[in-house]
Amino acid sequence: MEPTSDQHTALSIKKKLKSHWKAILIVAVAVVISVTIAIVVTTIQNDKEMVRGIDVSAYQGEIDWEKIANQGYKFAYIKATEGTTHIDKQFKTNWDGAKDAGLYRGAYFFLTLNKSGAAQAAHFLKTVPSDEKALPAVIDFELYGDYLKKLPSQEKINSILKPAIRKIKAKTGKNPIIYTNYNTYNQYMKSSYQGIAIWICDLSNTSPKLSGGHQWVFWQHTQRGFIDGIHNGDQQFVDLDIYNGNYKQFKKFVKQ
Repeated sequence: MEPTSDQHTALSIKKKLKSHWKAILIVAVAVVISVTIAIVVTTIQNDKEMVRGIDVSAYQGEIDWEKIANQGYKFAYIKATEGTTHIDKQFKTNWDGAKDAGLYRGAYFFLTLNKSGAAQAAHFLKTVPSDEKALPAVIDFELYGDYLKKLPSQEKINSILKPAIRKIKAKTGKNPIIYTNYNTYNQYMKSSYQGIAIWICDLSNTSPKLSGGHQWVFWQHTQRGFIDGIHNGDQQFVDLDIYNGNYKQFKKFVKQ
């Protein structure tokens, strides 16, 4: 049955009011979520017992490392390479700047899935200066692009990731840490790669929990940190990280 004109007008007004209140509710929920995240991040940042750090790349532009250190951050992971040819344009500046400011520093490379893992590791090792005091190397392993639509096989991942791990351990004497997210970890790592420490991206604001017996050594708890000293790059935000332990344990970890 078709509504009358009066009924149609009433329905129209009702729909507009419903839409209006729905929009207000969406905004209110977004504000609550943003405030909650801000409170959690601020609480973490102000907890003196936590060993806090950042990870950066050229997207953050030129960084004032003295300001970073003065805010209590203890370590920084710096992007060095990607694939077999790319070198992050800010790597050397960030590598030197972090050390000069007194931060513990480490380097990472983004693992691409269309190149040899051993070749990517060799490119990384050639780019990063030797430093016995540096944090362990990190392989950033996460799916991207079309690989999210059609997941690679376990064999495909093993054929790239395992040679990269072996190459780095042979050169540095230490296993690299694997940075990843839960989806990639659960798909490819939780039942294998024993003995490899995990740096987990977990934005849920609760302490990470990994199945499969792995331990997380670093926790990236936000990708939208806003701190003094990072303000002039393409990306105004920065990833904030926490070490799984106190400062005494962290210093022991560095010396391993």
